Amino acid sequence: MKRLSYEFVKEQFEKEGYELLSKEYVNNITKLDYICTKEHKHATTWNKFKDGVRCPHCSKYSNNYNIDGIKRSFENEGYILLSTNYVRAKAKLMCMCPNNHFYRVSWYEWNGHGSRCAECAVDKRRRNFGIIESSFVNEGYTLLTFKFEYRGGKQKLKYICNNGHKHSIRWDGWEAGNRCPSCFHARQSLIMSGHNHWNWKGGITPLMRSIRNDIKRSGWSQKVFKKDMYICQRCKDKKNNRLHAHHVIQFSSILSYYNITTIKESQECSLLYDINNGITLCKKCHKWVHSNKNIKNNYKVKEV
Repeated sequence: MKRLSYEFVKEQFEKEGYELLSKEYVNNITKLDYICTKEHKHATTWNKFKDGVRCPHCSKYSNNYNIDGIKRSFENEGYILLSTNYVRAKAKLMCMCPNNHFYRVSWYEWNGHGSRCAECAVDKRRRNFGIIESSFVNEGYTLLTFKFEYRGGKQKLKYICNNGHKHSIRWDGWEAGNRCPSCFHARQSLIMSGHNHWNWKGGITPLMRSIRNDIKRSGWSQKVFKKDMYICQRCKDKKNNRLHAHHVIQFSSILSYYNITTIKESQECSLLYDINNGITLCKKCHKWVHSNKNIKNNYKVKEV
């Protein structure tokens, strides 16, 4: 980008009727002293000046506003300005709204941000509370938040669903279709469990978990660790203390080959408890063995 000249910057200030006092232009973030059209002396950077920033003393939030002009602005909206003195833009002014609520607001908030009576805004939200309440009742929910407690759309509303679950939700979330999370998870569990699940294998998970727990209680894992000197047999990291005992001939393959259907049958299968069929792996390596990255099926035999 081409570097601006001092003459160009000075010309831009003069177009606004400003007098540039600085004699040198360094860069766009170095402050330049100037005098505005009303003889106010100030400083700004070229970045701010080209973005429209001008003399703060002449801005619309300055003392150029008098109390009479501010009073007319309030009266145009049915408000009554009770303060008789205007100090600065962010100084609070006492006023009364059309519904006779007394409150304090600054000229900066009134004129710059459109702030109006907060109590009136709350009353308006409370008038709409009947719509919210009826929406909950129509779906069999009991709304626990009362009308006088409701402050706005971002407030969480407490409720009890038609199945007795107690939760809370924001009004915008309710309008978006969100309902009781406990009921949702219960429905999802029924939909995705048992024979409805894509990986359903006839209900063998409880049996497999029971057999695994029985193998752990037998001390098989510790015997495998001791055999391998408590060292991961893949990465050989001696300092890794997160060790797993892994069946080389896969656990599921053994159950399938010997047609094991009970704990007693598993206890009679010596291969499940054979430490020579076990190998010590760290957590990271054990995860790798069972992942798609193990293309050659190292440390894994699928057939007995």
